[in-house]
Amino acid sequence: MRFSLPFLGAIATSMLMACAVDRAGSGADTSGQALEDDFNCHIRSRDLTIPHISTAALNAGQPVELFVREKACGGNTLDKHKRPSVLLIHGRSAYAAPSYDLQFGSDYSWMDYLAHRGFDVYALDLQGYGGSTKPAAFDNPCNTSSKLWPVATTVNQNQEIYLIPNPLAEPCVPEESAKTSFGNLNTDFAEIDTVVDYIRAWQDDPLAKVSLIGHSRGGIRVIGYAQQHPDKIEKVVAFAPGRYPVSAANAPFPVNYSSKATYFGDMNAQNTAAQNAGCGNIVEPGVQDALWDQLQSWDPLGATWGSAGVRRFPNFAIGLGWDVNVHPNVTVPTLFIRGEQDTNAPLTGVQTLYDAADGQKLFLRLSCAGHEIEAEKRHVDLHDASAQWLIAGSVDGNTSGVVFK
Repeated sequence: MRFSLPFLGAIATSMLMACAVDRAGSGADTSGQALEDDFNCHIRSRDLTIPHISTAALNAGQPVELFVREKACGGNTLDKHKRPSVLLIHGRSAYAAPSYDLQFGSDYSWMDYLAHRGFDVYALDLQGYGGSTKPAAFDNPCNTSSKLWPVATTVNQNQEIYLIPNPLAEPCVPEESAKTSFGNLNTDFAEIDTVVDYIRAWQDDPLAKVSLIGHSRGGIRVIGYAQQHPDKIEKVVAFAPGRYPVSAANAPFPVNYSSKATYFGDMNAQNTAAQNAGCGNIVEPGVQDALWDQLQSWDPLGATWGSAGVRRFPNFAIGLGWDVNVHPNVTVPTLFIRGEQDTNAPLTGVQTLYDAADGQKLFLRLSCAGHEIEAEKRHVDLHDASAQWLIAGSVDGNTSGVVFK
């Protein structure tokens, strides 16, 4: 769906602009300032909800709202945009704002960094995540796995691990309408397409393309979308795209869960592996607490469940929408990034994706880094590499091949 300017004008006051929050407040007009590498500029921010018709199995055909945060350096975010645009797509169990606009220390916000480098920066919560629509079925704790569903088992599942005794006293089966996975890659692509078209409609040049950054499953999402829509995408950064090959799993329930301990389990294990490799701690003290608290702030109900809050996220038919013979062969210039201690995006899978790409490509392998580099000590190197690629199509002068850093 491509937004026309009359369409945007018609809905601006009733929906989009009513939902936009300009958090920067008033101030001098800085729209004429230099944008490249301006690390002293005033960043303006607004939160949007963009209308979309769901294609997810759980609520197909229903109108939903997709949350988007926008950040830009100086100027008025409500004017037509002259800067290049980049859209960030989160991973399987993450939310957009905590992932890409992490409020910790002075330099963890990837959005701020890219805004300072001259981009209009957008971060999207796909449906079921963060600030976007969560279907009503998400609020029934029975609508996930247990020892009763989807198969009888003696092994603890989501309900037993996370939801008993709060809010459930005992296991239960999902509602009939919720005995399905939430969506798939095709539903992801449709939601990304709605937001890409929105961004392009607000650009001063209607033919300007949008660049994409995706982390983990978000990396798979942006590779697949860019392969389908090379006419809309300028460049891609696929950071720790995993897992590949994509799984054919299709568990029939719509919601997954994790606790703080399980969410950071892999990150802690990778930190230990980095220590054993002589890197020292790759995770700064306090960053996990900040990240978890910001995740919880986007899900007030989930924050009251379990022993100390849970994180809710959609359960997908993982491989639907992925054609193994088509999607890896992305022709848009693509930067692949992987941390050497990353066990969530195995090297063989990322290497296979890199090898299959048909366009300009570079594979950056970062030492002393895991799967969550955006929340690790090497986050600045991640930010810088992405900006170099989006601006110049190179990293430290390298335009192709495998580079260790």
